[in-house]
Amino acid sequence: MRDQGLITALLGMGIGRFPETHYWRSSEPKATSYRLESERGNTFLRLGTGNPLYMEQFILIAAGEEYLLQLGVRGPQAGKGVSVSLCEKLLLTSGRCVFKTADLAEGDGQWQSQQWHLSSGELGSGGWLARRPVKLSLANASQGRVDVDNVRLLAADGTRISHNGDFEQGLDRWFFSVDQDLPWHVWSMPVAILFDQGWLGLVAMAALIGLGMTRTARRALTGDAWAGAVLAALSGVLVITLLDTVIDAPRFLLLLLLLTWTGWAGGSRADRGAP
Repeated sequence: MRDQGLITALLGMGIGRFPETHYWRSSEPKATSYRLESERGNTFLRLGTGNPLYMEQFILIAAGEEYLLQLGVRGPQAGKGVSVSLCEKLLLTSGRCVFKTADLAEGDGQWQSQQWHLSSGELGSGGWLARRPVKLSLANASQGRVDVDNVRLLAADGTRISHNGDFEQGLDRWFFSVDQDLPWHVWSMPVAILFDQGWLGLVAMAALIGLGMTRTARRALTGDAWAGAVLAALSGVLVITLLDTVIDAPRFLLLLLLLTWTGWAGGSRADRGAP
């Protein structure tokens, strides 16, 4: 999928370019696209077709309560429009859920306002420690693109539970999740670095990590327990990176760099004058 030529081989396609390149050039199933559109000063969310994608936000609801869900939807063809769900969910796997689908009565491209009453059931139940987080999720249920706007989840007393449903603050409060993440990143850190930053980037990262591992291993062999702990932690992270690209999550990239720096720059307790 990469561009041909020496420059790309040495420097790569650029950090963050894999999802775009996969969408336009791969023969594999494509990811659902999403973007914010503006029309006569009104901002709305447009969901394309492809592998399932859920645009979602965390919400706070109580068990056994009635809620009112309102939204505007439009699309080029009649039939199913957008699927809306309330699910117990942290990252990927959902627990108990409540689903509704907004059907398009006409596919004339005009906005259609819809609303339903939803019962939370057991969602949001349990003590503060055992209570599972709940998400409001939007997904394209049609065979074509669908536009969504003015999403509101209201409590029985009119209190608004959801936020930024008109998307006037961009995607604040919203983030997406997918069932199939292969269109979004590579399942191997070395391959991902090679794609993004080319051979120069891969060699530089390998040299940095290799130096950290070497210096840490030498101190560990002298009996430095701290170095042994850092070496074990760094080795564990590196094993995972062979089968997953952990560095596209900032917290894991920070962890890898801190462990490498600690192994490379840290001295033994004797060197630091410890008793």
